[in-house]
Amino acid sequence: EVFEDTTDTGIITPTVVKAYRTRNGLSQRALAAAAGCSRGMVAELERGRRSGFTVRRWVADRLREESTTGSASGGVTGSKG
Repeated sequence: EVFEDTTDTGIITPTVVKAYRTRNGLSQRALAAAAGCSRGMVAELERGRRSGFTVRRWVADRLREESTTGSASGGVTGSKG
C-alpha cells in the first residue's frame, strides 16, 4: 500500500499526495484550496519539484484522521478537473 510511505513526523512523499488526491476524487485545485496553497504548488509537489510541506502536512493529517475515524477526505469534497 502506498500510504506506508508516511514517516514518523507525518511528512509524506509526492506519490502519497497524488494517491490520496485521486483516491478521494479531488482535483489539484480542490486539494490546494483545502491545504491553503496554490494549485501550482500541488502540481509541482506531485512532480517532485517542490517540497510542498504545507500540502504534505495537510494530507498527513487527513491520513491520520482516516486511521482513527474512518473518514475518507476529512470533509473535503472536490471534483476532478
